[in-house]
Amino acid sequence: MIVDDEAVITVGVMYALQRAFGSVFNYCLSFDPLEAIDLIDRRVAEDIRIALILSDWSMPGLKGDEMLAAIDRQHPGISSVLLSASISDEASARAGELASFLGCLQKPFSLPLFVRLVDGRWPLMRMSDVERAGETRVNR
Repeated sequence: MIVDDEAVITVGVMYALQRAFGSVFNYCLSFDPLEAIDLIDRRVAEDIRIALILSDWSMPGLKGDEMLAAIDRQHPGISSVLLSASISDEASARAGELASFLGCLQKPFSLPLFVRLVDGRWPLMRMSDVERAGETRVNR
């Protein structure tokens, strides 16, 4: 599930995943966090497994960390990643409390890095490590 109010980001992420993984996954898009919650509820009710939620943090109506917390309460265990150009420390900490939260990926990010993250081949890093390395990587 890819959730971002910016269509160009949502569709671009989907195309990158499709190029990397082909038909291994079914891809579901939402431009609205409340709609995403509803879509996940319906998919879970149909016994469709949600492997990963990729969500922007800054969206109108409901922030990404709030959406992930709501989903986690109803459907614990779905892995998630926040994508954001700017995320507050408080929001990052709230998301980090979710057991299935993998980390934050700072926008802009490289698509190869993003694909490695989804494929599970990219180590999670604390933000302090990222700042020392001078690179944009996954933090937790």
